[in-house]
Amino acid sequence: MTMNENALGNNQMKSPTIQKDLTRACAAEVTNVILNDIKDNIFSLMVIECRDISVNEQMRVVLRYMNKHGCVIERFLTFAHASDTSVISLKKTIDELFGKHKLSLSRLRGQDTTKLQICKILDMMIQEMNNQFSKSSMEELTYIACLDPKDSFSQFDIGKLLHLAELYLEDFSLTDRVILENQLETYIQNVRGEFSMMEDLGSLAKKIVETGKNTIFSLVYRLIEIALVLPVATAFVERGFFCDENYQD
Repeated sequence: MTMNENALGNNQMKSPTIQKDLTRACAAEVTNVILNDIKDNIFSLMVIECRDISVNEQMRVVLRYMNKHGCVIERFLTFAHASDTSVISLKKTIDELFGKHKLSLSRLRGQDTTKLQICKILDMMIQEMNNQFSKSSMEELTYIACLDPKDSFSQFDIGKLLHLAELYLEDFSLTDRVILENQLETYIQNVRGEFSMMEDLGSLAKKIVETGKNTIFSLVYRLIEIALVLPVATAFVERGFFCDENYQD
């Protein structure tokens, strides 16, 4: 006698309803793991427009952050349905998403980063997908390139890195920026000898954590963290496609 004959109408493990329940339960557990990993860290948001099988507009939402080991992590969070692809509609959908998962807008990083400027963040993401960078975006890339360890930190520039900190006043108070200048002077003397063979910013971040220098140079590491959670900026810096000569007025 088969299982189906014994179980009669109670064998529902293969039913669409049960399968959907199991899928939702697994998705909820994975989401909780991601949110617990982020905790109160800063993160960036990547939104990819797509359509489902019914040709309805939806967004694929990916979170990018650095974990406690100094590794850059990108995690798919969810599909979010939108009525259309206008900025207002996308903003409404993201607001609802943040509320559902208890994500803090104050920890979101990107261009001009405040609650009132979320629309500008979305506009920037659209521009990034089209590889159309504004002058301010290119200027920020110039600052971030100063953190690149290639060629024994040849592009390191304290002045530009202080300008980068000024773009993120939520992360760097006036006192922090004064301390940061001193930290940068000591930091570059320290890492040029020990980490001169590093080839990209991601590897440098992990090495800094491994050696405990993220505590010694906490404000410098905060700059590195911000640079690494910005998806497009990181791609330029880490892959070596960007250099100062590319920036023109």
